[in-house]
Amino acid sequence: MQITLNEQQTQFITTQLASGNFTHPQEAITTALKLLEKLQSEYPDRLTEILTQLEK
Repeated sequence: MQITLNEQQTQFITTQLASGNFTHPQEAITTALKLLEKLQSEYPDRLTEILTQLEK
């Protein structure tokens, strides 16, 4: 699977790498997906609310 990031997402990952939070872009994506999975399983109603807010 290939994923295309927008400029803001790319910049965020670049910043995270530069600050030393991650050593590889894949590490940042994996962490983000783990957090999304945790949100979805533990707070399903809250996830819907967060996604709605992000779309605005």
